Amino acid sequence: MKCDVVVIGLGAAGLWAAREALESSKDVMVAVVDRRVGYDTYSPCALPFTLNGEVGVENVKHSLPDLPRLKKMLGREVTKLNPEERIVTIKDVATSEVRSLEYGVCVVATGSSPVLPSIRGLREALGRGATTFSTPEDAMGVLSTLERGVRRALVVGCGVVGMEVSHALSERGVEVVCADALPYPLPGVLDEDMVKMVIGHLVKEGVDIRLNTAVEEILLQGGAVSGAYLGGEEVPVEMVIVAAGARPNSHILQGLVEMEEGYVVVDERMRTTQEGIYAAGDVTAAPSPLPLGRIRTGLASVAYLQGKVAGRNAAQEVVGGNPSERYLGSVGVFAAKVGALEVAAAGLDLRSAKAADPGAFAVKMKGSSLPDYFPGGEEMTVKIIADGSGKVVGGQIVGGSGVYWRINLIARAIMEGIGVDDLSLWEMAYTPPLSDIYDPLIHAADRARARLRRRR
Repeated sequence: MKCDVVVIGLGAAGLWAAREALESSKDVMVAVVDRRVGYDTYSPCALPFTLNGEVGVENVKHSLPDLPRLKKMLGREVTKLNPEERIVTIKDVATSEVRSLEYGVCVVATGSSPVLPSIRGLREALGRGATTFSTPEDAMGVLSTLERGVRRALVVGCGVVGMEVSHALSERGVEVVCADALPYPLPGVLDEDMVKMVIGHLVKEGVDIRLNTAVEEILLQGGAVSGAYLGGEEVPVEMVIVAAGARPNSHILQGLVEMEEGYVVVDERMRTTQEGIYAAGDVTAAPSPLPLGRIRTGLASVAYLQGKVAGRNAAQEVVGGNPSERYLGSVGVFAAKVGALEVAAAGLDLRSAKAADPGAFAVKMKGSSLPDYFPGGEEMTVKIIADGSGKVVGGQIVGGSGVYWRINLIARAIMEGIGVDDLSLWEMAYTPPLSDIYDPLIHAADRARARLRRRR
């Protein structure tokens, strides 16, 4: 059997690669292969919000419509990829039956898997009150455990997912300890002063944050989690949720393409170094306009864009055309919601900016989303990071409603190489019930401009 485009993986990148390949040519047949059974795909970023009831687990599962030129091969995994003969070997997860599938072009969108830290007793505790947190099944397991009664939980990792999960559990009345071996979480994404605002918010909400604290052991009693050792202290807990990051699922491409610390290197067309193989999503190290060169984000917003480019180019290549779609690159723009607090960042943190350019600097200011005289305004802190020439290379915002859309403007400024001089003159919509005429973002840009002029 042969298929024009074979997409391996049905997360955000694989889903959009398949959609765009089908849209790009009416002559292309597409097959998607994924080991998942029961549903086609899901929204992983929504999972923390299933724990406090904001969204149901079933609502984050999605189906890919049955289409005439689309073959869904679920409950199967690709065990081998032969680029010379353009054949993938596929195994049925349930029966172990093996079959081969010829392809014209292959898109690898295999995503990532949770990291299991080296903690004594953790592997034995999985399924007995300890779990990773990356699938609907994980969320359902946590909800089931909560229904049986949990007074205290340990969250391993104080990154975005760890913070969101900790807050959601706290809202359910669970005493939460969130531990991280780092002195402050999200290095390279948020500066310490901005992280402290998020940590402070979580502490006010009742979460016990333990930074610079390694989890050394998970304790079992009677076949269930009973506690943990962290920082040399025994802490009684009945549940452990591991949110300690992820690693790329790149094993099927080992030895076939160029890699960078396990991530698949792709160009702006999403091509790997092996002819006929594209890659997209969490598995990639992709182009970026930042001084870092290539970037690995793990963001769904990046995965779907890369999938679109890979799918369009794969279809063009299959029909004999020249792949023309170009991925513009990522600046790692992200947003998170921790209770009422919005957190967002884009580009370089200050330390990375200074490593790239010793003249880099940052300005930070507090402002309100609405004029002082209008009720309902929410405070936010805006930080803009610029290189020595004044070009915007990063931004971070923490505060109330409206943080997420402002970070998108900073991301656009980074992508286009805008300087703080120009950013300070950007036109923005204004009406008192929705915004201030002197927006906090523009105010921060003015301060950065003034700092730059004093330097000059």
